Amino acid sequence: MSPSALLDTLRARGVRVWPDGDALEIRAPAGTLTPEIVSALRERKPALLALLRSEVAWRVLAMRRQATASGSLPLLLARSVSPASGQCASCGEPSAEFRCSLCTEAARQVIAELRHGGLQ
Repeated sequence: MSPSALLDTLRARGVRVWPDGDALEIRAPAGTLTPEIVSALRERKPALLALLRSEVAWRVLAMRRQATASGSLPLLLARSVSPASGQCASCGEPSAEFRCSLCTEAARQVIAELRHGGLQ
């Protein structure tokens, strides 16, 4: 299974995955991570990290363009999505949360840049 297909499988099962340095952060409903999926995660960790980092990177670029030194951080694409819709309000990816884990990580990075001297 390719890293992209594995990510699609995880998302379809309600599993949230995002990069944190050299680690994969994973939040999954109980019983979702079968031994086969855990094995696939271990085998494909470097490729998954690369894929997830690229997904976070484009979100950072989009958010960075909208961010200001004061005020709220805008939604990635200024979407009008209800939190109850099952979609990320920023990118529209399926998400049980108001914002998916990748958009949350991108927002965290942009906020950190603002706190440490502004945006590049």
